[in-house]
Amino acid sequence: MNQSETTAKSSIIGKPKTDAIKTKNRKFGFSLWQILLPVGISFLVVALLMRENITVDSFEGFVLTQRSMTGIGLAIIAWAVQNLAMGHRYYTLAYPYMSKRGALRVTFLVDFASAVTPSAVGGSSVAFLFMGREGVSVGRATAITIGGLFLDELLMSIIGVFLLFFVHKGLGIEDIPALSVGIHITLVMLTVILSLWTLALYISLFHKPAWVGNIFLWITSWKPLRRWRRGAERLKSDLLMASQEMRDMNGWYWVKLFGATVISWGARFTIACLLVYGFSTMDMDWMVAYIRQMAIWLLAIIIPTPGGSGFSEYMFKVAYVDYLPNPAIALMVALVWRAITSFSYLVIGPVILTFQLRRKRPASYS
Repeated sequence: MNQSETTAKSSIIGKPKTDAIKTKNRKFGFSLWQILLPVGISFLVVALLMRENITVDSFEGFVLTQRSMTGIGLAIIAWAVQNLAMGHRYYTLAYPYMSKRGALRVTFLVDFASAVTPSAVGGSSVAFLFMGREGVSVGRATAITIGGLFLDELLMSIIGVFLLFFVHKGLGIEDIPALSVGIHITLVMLTVILSLWTLALYISLFHKPAWVGNIFLWITSWKPLRRWRRGAERLKSDLLMASQEMRDMNGWYWVKLFGATVISWGARFTIACLLVYGFSTMDMDWMVAYIRQMAIWLLAIIIPTPGGSGFSEYMFKVAYVDYLPNPAIALMVALVWRAITSFSYLVIGPVILTFQLRRKRPASYS
């Protein structure tokens, strides 16, 4: 391997030359215990909840009927729509610097990172690492990451306001015991924080992108980090260029991107409702079921466990037990829901990550 190839495989901001595989592994930094932890927490919480007044007979209703198979099938289709819409968003933001397949790989890896990190961290915040392996320059990838985060947080802020309105109107969320204690205060605080974060992302992307670049320049001004100074200068230059290109896009461009964001998250919320429909034995209020699902995802932001594991299963049982035969069935359906929305990425993510790390073609940062 010649010197140029070695340099190309170094860090996206100029990490010194070292063993290629070790460098890449440090770059992404996911280990086996991080993958197994969220699954372990989920099953542990479900097992503890099942100890409370649940017998073997409680599981008799958990059978695969035509209706339940339909619900699972539709939920999987909604999962596919979720990923395709998000992949389209990454592709549009990165065009023409990333392929459609590359955008879909980034989508899966972002959700994989979300499943193994606390919800407050999220996988979107490290999307630039995955885009770097797809040939997107670090500055451009940073701008795309900020753009994606801005769209996600904008939607979550709107959902927060929406939930506050419907909680006040009494659409059913306040009837859930776990949500009734301090739900208004929690939602108000979350909505305010998300709105301020959205505003900061908006300013960073559309008005003051130099601020982000200056942060990296300030960090690399420290003597132990000066070796990365040139990479930081390059990052700022690429970031400013990418930000300018995004500012030059018309309003319709951002409307379409926000539309893709709404479709992706909308499909994500629909998955639970479809599964509940499949296993329910009574009429279901789809609007209430959908709003409760939005509340679960929004409240999961403050949960410190990887991917909101444990909390999500508990909240699913509490939110949908009135539509299902008994608490045991609710917990089993919760596990199916988590298998589709979270555990699936724990299988797909490492496969794609291995493919990215073993690729002989180095990322292009031009």
